[in-house]
Amino acid sequence: MSRISREIVTLQFGHYASFVGTHWWNIQNSAFIYNPSDLTGPKEINNDVLFREGENLMHEVTYTPRLIIFDLKRSLNTLKETGTLYELQTPGKDVSYPWEGKMEKFDLDSKSRNEFLQDLDFEEALERGGALHAEKDTDEVEMEGIETGDFKVFEPKFYNLDDSVVVWSDFLKPHLHPKTMAIVKNFQHGNDLETFDIFGYGADVYKEQRDEIEDHLRFFAEECDNLEGFILLVDSYNAFGGLASSFLLDALDDYRKKSSMVYSVSPGTFPATPVNREHYQLLNVAMSYDGLLPSSSIFIPMSVSSSPWKASEPFCQCPYLQYRIDLPYHTSALLAANIDTVTLPLRLEDGPMSMHDLISPLTPFERKLMSTYTSFPLPIDEYGSLLDTLSRDDADISRRLRSLTPYVSECSLAPFSQYSVCRGVDSPRRQGFSESAADGIASVDDAILRLFEKTFKTHYQFSTTVRQPCKVVAPYPNIFSTSVTSSGQISSVRLRNPCQGVQSVPALTVVQSSGHGKVHLDTLCTEVERLKLHRLPAFLNAGLESDQFDEILESLRSQAGVYKDSADMD
Repeated sequence: MSRISREIVTLQFGHYASFVGTHWWNIQNSAFIYNPSDLTGPKEINNDVLFREGENLMHEVTYTPRLIIFDLKRSLNTLKETGTLYELQTPGKDVSYPWEGKMEKFDLDSKSRNEFLQDLDFEEALERGGALHAEKDTDEVEMEGIETGDFKVFEPKFYNLDDSVVVWSDFLKPHLHPKTMAIVKNFQHGNDLETFDIFGYGADVYKEQRDEIEDHLRFFAEECDNLEGFILLVDSYNAFGGLASSFLLDALDDYRKKSSMVYSVSPGTFPATPVNREHYQLLNVAMSYDGLLPSSSIFIPMSVSSSPWKASEPFCQCPYLQYRIDLPYHTSALLAANIDTVTLPLRLEDGPMSMHDLISPLTPFERKLMSTYTSFPLPIDEYGSLLDTLSRDDADISRRLRSLTPYVSECSLAPFSQYSVCRGVDSPRRQGFSESAADGIASVDDAILRLFEKTFKTHYQFSTTVRQPCKVVAPYPNIFSTSVTSSGQISSVRLRNPCQGVQSVPALTVVQSSGHGKVHLDTLCTEVERLKLHRLPAFLNAGLESDQFDEILESLRSQAGVYKDSADMD
């Protein structure tokens, strides 16, 4: 029987959302296995769910994300709006362009592209037979030596891009289709005089560019054999929340039977702004929640900050991570790893879940707002096992999970519903571990299920385990402490060389519906209630009226009401 893929279209609304998305696409791209002989076991991930196959002008097979990106003018740096797949030529040969859209030809200044992008260009030139025109040493790109005592270990090249990443395209690995970019025409990235920071501006952009946006959507949706739904990454704290709300309410009306998974993402810190600008971000979040939450199938706010609209301590502190809270390049990497893990059940090669089957049991009674938690990396000793980790005296799994949802500090022990994904663990025990000591636990599924049944009191929960770890090779940032080995285990004796990167890590992710949903929405409403609308003239000028402001608060309070304290469950 031939496999039937359930396709998903992804949409990224905003610049930080595309930081998160870029890491996510890179993580997936790094895990591609092109040669079946390189498989170490059964193939686990069906990449066709989120990627699409095509053909470029050279009649070469292409594989690009099924993706639409909404961003501002001048936000792409060296990336062309139409990408490069339809502009490549073979050396010394003219090519006609059957592409009907607007095209522009120009040469990129290699000096404006960072080291990682230059190496990508070089590798592509080699693959396309352009080795004669390449000026770099192949060994310099693919491998470099790491001194470790008396010998040298060869590893994939180590990059430090912290100071060279300015926009998300500075570390984008896969090619994009020409229909991917949907640029907001009347606003420019980095223009402080005309900022895209009012919810109503985004709603207006949707009205003005509706035909173009629907054209992009139809292109990706209509080529699907079995379109299942949509995943949205949204900057809810600025005008992109208004654009995404209008899109979800209107453009997806034709796909009302399809599921939509919405991630509201925000950075760890924001540029220094006057107080009223912070209030803009707060009101944008409230209006975005009011627009997105009722229209979505599931809604997951995410940030390393404890607030979705301002820098606020405590920040997410993972024991084996050393990331910079001020770098979107760093903070978005943590969110992307979580999203990649959360969505694995949708992308399994064998027995994938549909979006509806995944989401529906988690969201009864319209409890759509979820909180998400991570153990990244999942701390497994270099010479230990999952069971060793879970059998320690301090092995309460709730203590190992770190919240990635604002206003939520820790996971609930009595959620309404939850699901978890554990990845990167082949076996629950190390070789030689006795069956009696393991209490009959024969698989990672058994270990996780036993642990969760012991820890959490809930009406509904399920878990998925995947052998494939989370790939964190370049250009993923170097945010792991030196006690994390290159393969992701924890070593207290042999520290990793700081100039040697981590290749992959095991991870555990949990998504919960609980009383924290009420805490989250109540906290947001309390903060919004302190605002004085007459002191925010930009919102008034964009069409927000006092009655509408009150209705938004009433709506959010009503949505909070579907959550009672989950600890009081019968």
